[in-house]
Amino acid sequence: MYFGYDVCPKCMNILIEREQSMENENDFEEYSGKYCLVCGSKLVLACVGDKRIDNTLYMIILSEISVSDKKDYIEILKKLDIDISLEEFNNRETVIFEGTAVDIYIKMEMLSSAGIKYTVVPKFPFARKIYNQVCFCSKCGGETIQKIENHKEYIKKGFYCENCKSWELYYSFNRLQLDDTIYRLKFSRKEIDNKTDSGAKSELLYELDHLSDIKEQGDEIIILGKAEMVYDILQKLIVMNATYDITPPFIHKIEKYREFDDKLIEEILESNRKFL
Repeated sequence: MYFGYDVCPKCMNILIEREQSMENENDFEEYSGKYCLVCGSKLVLACVGDKRIDNTLYMIILSEISVSDKKDYIEILKKLDIDISLEEFNNRETVIFEGTAVDIYIKMEMLSSAGIKYTVVPKFPFARKIYNQVCFCSKCGGETIQKIENHKEYIKKGFYCENCKSWELYYSFNRLQLDDTIYRLKFSRKEIDNKTDSGAKSELLYELDHLSDIKEQGDEIIILGKAEMVYDILQKLIVMNATYDITPPFIHKIEKYREFDDKLIEEILESNRKFL
C-alpha cells in the first residue's frame, strides 16, 4: 500500500496526506482536486511512499564541492534560510539542516532548484514527484501549462504561460532526433570510388569502413539506419552528385554539405566569440 502527499507548489509550506491510498506508486493522479488555503493554487502530488510520514528526524549534508565555489554556495544557502559559516562548510560532516520528513522534503526541493548537491541521512524513503509537473511563470507568478509546439524542422516542448504568452522553460528537438524510422539507403561503391577526391569523399569512405549496419552485395552498398545517421551520408552523396536510392522516402530537408576547412573553423570560432 502506498500513501501520497500533496503540496502547494507556490507556498511549499506543508505536506497534506491524500485521503485515498493506492496499491501501486504510479496510480496517483497528478492533482487531487484540492486547493491551497493560503494562496488558492492547486495542490499537486509531492511525494509517495509505502509508509506514512512519521516523526523520524533526517539530516541534510552537503556533497563535496570545489573550494572556489564555497562562498557562492554559502550565499545561496543563506537565501534558503540555512545559516552556515565558511568554517562549518569546510567540515564535510557538517549537518546543514535537520528535521522531519515534511521539513526535509521542502528543503530538498529548494536545494534541488538551486542546483546544490546533498545527501540525506537516513535515506529519504519517499519518491519525490513534483519536479516534472509544476513550473511557475517568472513574470506573473501564475502556473504554466505543459505545451508542445510543432515547427517544420523542430519540435518545441516545455512550460508555457498563457497569461504572458511566453515560454518559461523549454527544449527544442530536431525532427531528425525524433525520427525512429529505419531507412534503407543504396548506392554504388564503384561510382563513389570513381569520383574526384574531395573532403566529402574521404569522410564518406571513412564512415563506410566503420559502420556496423552496412551490407555489400557486389557493387551495391546497402545501409540500414535511423534519420540522423542516414542524413550525414546523404549530405555527402548529394554534394558528390552520386546516384542513390532510399526507402521509405526521406522527408527531412538536407542542408548543403560543407567541408571542415579553415573558413568553416573561423565561422565557428566567430560564432563562439559572441557568447564570451
